[in-house]
Amino acid sequence: MRKRIVIVGAGFGGIAVARQLGRWLEPHEAEIVLVDRFGYHTLRPKLPQALGGRIACAVRVPVAPLLAGLPVRVATYEVTGIDAAARRVEWEGGGIDADVLVLAMGAETRPPQRLLAAGQEALSVWSFDQACGIRRRLQFLLAARGRGRPVDLSVAVVGGGFIGVEVAAEIQNRLHRALGQEAQGLVRLVEAQPRLLPRLSPWAARAAARHLQRLGVEVTTEAAVEQADGTGLRLADGRVVTAGTVIWTIGSLQAPAVLAEAGLTDETGRVPVTAKLAVPGFDGLFALGDCAYVPQLGPEAAEPSAHRAETQARVVARNVVARLRGRAGVSWRPGRNIYLLGLGPNWGLLEAGRLLRMQGRLPAALKEAVMLRHLWGVGGWALLRRGVGPVVVDSVMPARWERDPLPDGAL
Repeated sequence: MRKRIVIVGAGFGGIAVARQLGRWLEPHEAEIVLVDRFGYHTLRPKLPQALGGRIACAVRVPVAPLLAGLPVRVATYEVTGIDAAARRVEWEGGGIDADVLVLAMGAETRPPQRLLAAGQEALSVWSFDQACGIRRRLQFLLAARGRGRPVDLSVAVVGGGFIGVEVAAEIQNRLHRALGQEAQGLVRLVEAQPRLLPRLSPWAARAAARHLQRLGVEVTTEAAVEQADGTGLRLADGRVVTAGTVIWTIGSLQAPAVLAEAGLTDETGRVPVTAKLAVPGFDGLFALGDCAYVPQLGPEAAEPSAHRAETQARVVARNVVARLRGRAGVSWRPGRNIYLLGLGPNWGLLEAGRLLRMQGRLPAALKEAVMLRHLWGVGGWALLRRGVGPVVVDSVMPARWERDPLPDGAL
């Protein structure tokens, strides 16, 4: 009997599951449906570069062409409810039942509301709309300054983790292109811990701090934020960081509220799953990517990562096929964490344990190569040809965007 497989979410994990199941299953075996509220796949690792105006903001790809030629149906709806026991997904005016339900809905880092003064809205860079909105804000301020208007171009980036160091580098680079040496010190990176990149080694922290300071970023560590308002930040030790724009890269990683409402998340705000990436207590329900984690594997295996989502997707796809064909499933075994960061044009940082550490141009090139591989993997030559310019080439060449407005759009 033909089964229905429903995948919710078109991120790195959801797209990979849909493509693999579309290749591995015969049409008579299963109907495959991918549900996503936007109908776009966002290249999230490129958002800091888009924010800094170094590449076009067209870092999202329509989902349907990515699945062309595969027996996968795309349904563009915003999911409003999930019945985990019945494996039903609901949206306004309808819904769909599944024999196997795969949740790949991602997660967002939600800034701590307790630190925001009344009426203040937190600016973060976790989504396409957020990152490109900040970019447009910076463009507006630079244009107003060019017309002689008094504007505050200072920026405070809260959080010296992976996203924070990339965002600070990209914004400083953007301001330097526009203002030259006047941009020195306009961007300040604020980290509560004694050093940057607390999940990496002291070597990586020192290398990142040195490079950011060469770019002109002021790095402030051991600086816990007590409150943010319209003038900047007040730190717990009494210091004040003035800033016209405050960008948050810290906060708790939370799965979409609809998963909490379905009773699937725990106190961490994410969905706990088994090593086979199945949700305990719910037959035929799987979860992967940022919205889920395997508790017994520890915090390092739960870090948000596009690469990790893709490796989990292969396990979920194999287990879904095994379920349909009456075979045993497999467990996900995370490999060594490989950290690859890009801090502005032609400079990156690579760390994989103690044996492989690198900084400079080569890690930056490797990061772009990883994106090229992803573009090829999800869309083949057609997507690679469309994306190599606005998403890859522009990120390693001098910016060409100073003369022309940056498009939003999509690849």
